[in-house]
Amino acid sequence: MIRKITALVLVLSILLTTACSEKPFSVYDTPKKFNDPFLSETKDMDFSDLRITNIDENDTISSINRMKELSQKENSLEELKALYKKNYSDINLIETNYTISKIRYDIDTQNSSLSEANLKYEQIYNNVSTLYEEALKTVLSSRYGEEMKKYIGDDVANSVDTRKIDIEQLNDLTNQEAQLTNEYMKLIATPTTVTVDGEHWDENKLYEHMDELDEDKYLEIYLEIDKAVNEKAVKIYISLIETRKKLAKLFGYDNPGEFYYKEVFHRDYSPEEAQLFHKNVKEHIAPIYNSVPTIVHDAVIETKDVLPTISEILPLISPEVSEIFNKMVEKDLCILTDDMAKSYDGGYTTFISTYRHPVIYNATYGNYRSITDTVHEFGHYCDYYLNCTDSPCHSESNFDIAEVPSMGLEVLFYDYYDRMFENCNDEKAHFLRFFLGSVVDGCYMDEAQQKIYNYEGELTADVVNDIFARTAEEYGMTDDSKRYTWVYVTHNFLNPFYYISYAASSIASLEIWMTAQTESKEKAIETYLRILSYGSFEYGYNESIRMNGLKGFTDYDTLKKIGESVKKEIDKLMTAQ
Repeated sequence: MIRKITALVLVLSILLTTACSEKPFSVYDTPKKFNDPFLSETKDMDFSDLRITNIDENDTISSINRMKELSQKENSLEELKALYKKNYSDINLIETNYTISKIRYDIDTQNSSLSEANLKYEQIYNNVSTLYEEALKTVLSSRYGEEMKKYIGDDVANSVDTRKIDIEQLNDLTNQEAQLTNEYMKLIATPTTVTVDGEHWDENKLYEHMDELDEDKYLEIYLEIDKAVNEKAVKIYISLIETRKKLAKLFGYDNPGEFYYKEVFHRDYSPEEAQLFHKNVKEHIAPIYNSVPTIVHDAVIETKDVLPTISEILPLISPEVSEIFNKMVEKDLCILTDDMAKSYDGGYTTFISTYRHPVIYNATYGNYRSITDTVHEFGHYCDYYLNCTDSPCHSESNFDIAEVPSMGLEVLFYDYYDRMFENCNDEKAHFLRFFLGSVVDGCYMDEAQQKIYNYEGELTADVVNDIFARTAEEYGMTDDSKRYTWVYVTHNFLNPFYYISYAASSIASLEIWMTAQTESKEKAIETYLRILSYGSFEYGYNESIRMNGLKGFTDYDTLKKIGESVKKEIDKLMTAQ
């Protein structure tokens, strides 16, 4: 008996020791599948290091065209390899120039020279990258195809689109698109003046005098401004639709939605599956969202306090993620701006190709969202930092899963609100309502765009505004301004059919939130870290979330549970006031 007990104790001891010594999951654990032999190592950089590099794009274009010529000649393999290496480097520099010019312009949108530079570098990048991919098609289908495939790597070669596309027409269309989106950005960055009862008003003047106006007068002026902006913006929007329909046709798509879902956003679900998502959200999420009153939150956050506050919370979630954050702050790679009269009022994370390093740009508004929006962008930063396979022919992430590293990190901060804000129930309730709103708005915007892009009659301003207004009503949003205010959603102009990504990723992120509330915070954190480690550059939405134990928006019961859980939590928070 003594021996048996001793043996049992020994076995238990071994098992316990193994369990306790098991290495915790690391965000660096998931190996990357995509291999580009010319991909450079990540380089340290400060934001102040960023410079636009003088490069002769005509020389690059000549080198690209030379590749096409050589592919038809004998004994050209070594020169083709040398030109590939040169052009690869040139395009990274050209892309970096465009990225830097965009950041500079967004910091100071009132600067016309920065606006012109941004458009110039965007068009150069569009032209050169399109020519480059066309040249690679030619080379890989030539007598040198197999040797060049070995040289540039199978993964890079297989990512080259080998379809025959009219390169001249493609360049014309992408340049038209760039001009129109630049025109739109100028429009929304410039205050619009209207006349109400003989007095001139714009957004800045209205904000300065808002305390002096009664609510009806304030709303009347605001609506007039919205109408004036809409009148100009909708014309740009219709021109963009015409251009993008031609782009879709060029790639063989009669349905523009299918083109953007498959070719641009690389989704592993179809517009038809999204339509079922729209229907279920209207049935199970929108009624709950609309039943929760608008929640006033009064936390005041100064821009200077945003990064220090985040740095206090991150070690409680993940020391590894915290370390990435600290390096980012040290190198000044998170640009925060609160000058809304001068700077672009949104947020994004971008990638500097020549350094292989991400940069955050984010506008702050002085409330708790200054922190959560920056957390959101930092989630994107981590995904880029850990997973980006950026190369001239393979740089795009899967946008639906890309929003889970960002939104998922936001929901993990939920349990630490009491450390960041005093009397945080309002902020918590507002945050949950905001997430439900992301689901509703994502589906609403996608459904409206599907209807507009597939509209068979003549598209006019009234038709477009009517579709947005009627679709909003189907989701329970009856505010008259919905007819006009959709033009402030920049994604509708810059990235059509993107907005559904927010809805899809909000559902996955709210699943992580539910795990933290109903099972354990530790399990929720590990689920998030695993999704972050897999990243958004090599996996689709459904593929990634299911590998990591989530259901996603295609599961009807999950949508119901999320709606019910969020409503229950908000009711509890409001009752505790």
